[in-house]
Amino acid sequence: MKRNGSPQPIFKMDHDRMYFLTQLEIHPEIQSNIKKKTVLSFCKTPQSRREILENELELSNQTYNYQKFIMPLIEEGTLSYTIPEKINSRNQQYITTEKGIDWLNKH
Repeated sequence: MKRNGSPQPIFKMDHDRMYFLTQLEIHPEIQSNIKKKTVLSFCKTPQSRREILENELELSNQTYNYQKFIMPLIEEGTLSYTIPEKINSRNQQYITTEKGIDWLNKH
């Protein structure tokens, strides 16, 4: 796990040692691609920030989550604003770009 960059496993057991649990976390890059695929697939039709974060990713509509999951997609050009001249508009929505569709088709 260390060689491929995955997080270290987590080992747990109860006080009486009646069970042993090993938790293997998903590789961060794979986790990121899963979230990216989820957002880009969902945004094939325009979606609001709240719909993306709360409904699709099951996260709170907080600035941190917006910056972590939506902004990187906008910056790489796979997601775009529906109202680019007013990015802070209350009616702002996000839609997957052609570059995003290409990425989805490859993954």
